[in-house]
Amino acid sequence: MNIDYKIYSDFFESDDTRNHVIEINGNIFDYNDQLKKVWLGKIRAYKVDWLGSLDTENANIILDVDQYDELCDISVELTNCFEELSERKWKKLGWDTPCCPCNFIIIDSVLINQKYRGYKAGLAAVHDLIKVFAIDCKFAALHVFPLQFHQEFDFIPRCEKLNYLPKDRKASIEKLKQHYQKLGFKSISTTNDMDIMVLNLEYCLPTLEKIGYKSLH
Repeated sequence: MNIDYKIYSDFFESDDTRNHVIEINGNIFDYNDQLKKVWLGKIRAYKVDWLGSLDTENANIILDVDQYDELCDISVELTNCFEELSERKWKKLGWDTPCCPCNFIIIDSVLINQKYRGYKAGLAAVHDLIKVFAIDCKFAALHVFPLQFHQEFDFIPRCEKLNYLPKDRKASIEKLKQHYQKLGFKSISTTNDMDIMVLNLEYCLPTLEKIGYKSLH
């Protein structure tokens, strides 16, 4: 599997925010038995340099800016949640002491081509993105929301129809949670019951073989 990444930071009004938050977009490819390049899907994430922002005037707003929607919601929830976590819950996530402030990755969206679902390409893409971009990050986080219930989302191409996916929202969320647990993500409670999962990056990621990834060739 290969991912062609592009990085953006010019959608922010503040220079300081541009320097400390980047958007990562990746197109996911593999080669079939005929060695033809095949598009498997795409992934989008944000990397937040929270530590670097502490020396700027944006230290207090780095997690609460309106220019990005998903990251803003998750970041505020993470901040509130981490402030409320007891020592017992921190240890459940794998830390002896609270890890914030720290740098982190938000996995915003993963979309897999219907033809290639079942190969665990989405998990493999998250695995690759973390390996490439999260070297200086303490954790990765994501909001579990099945894309079939967000068809208006700009991340979904107009040609991509998700009607084949399950219609039961609650069951779909639980299935996605089990899916991401294979990478080590754990659910955390939040102030408004958002389905957020966190991955402690101080642990080694499981191998692609262990998560069940299968190449096309």
